[in-house]
Amino acid sequence: MNYAEKNSDGDRTRKSYLLLRRLFVSVGDIRSKCKVEIDEIFLVLCLIFVADADALVKSESRRLGGASAHTISQMTDIPRETVRRKLQRMINLGAVIQDPGKLYHLNRSDPLIVAVLQAIGRMTDDIDQDS
Repeated sequence: MNYAEKNSDGDRTRKSYLLLRRLFVSVGDIRSKCKVEIDEIFLVLCLIFVADADALVKSESRRLGGASAHTISQMTDIPRETVRRKLQRMINLGAVIQDPGKLYHLNRSDPLIVAVLQAIGRMTDDIDQDS
């Protein structure tokens, strides 16, 4: 391995470390500020992923940015009943909304959702600057 390859691996490792450090700090801040558990943040991230995926493919399906407990369970490998129970807690906190079709959606004006989206925005901005 030549110097350029070693340096490239070192840069990649450093960027990965910095990104993961930001992620851990952000999750810790969100947990303490919003009084939620890590797995609840994970479920929020799943709903963000679904909403973003639908937006990227310009989906006009019934689901449009929402997901069922079954879908989230399949995505996360968390039992469906646990997903449903955690999402019910998120509904009670105001972070998630359930539509009449039993699909879960983000309440983008809720402080928890705003905090998660801002943290993701900061991390993607940092990645863009590092590129």
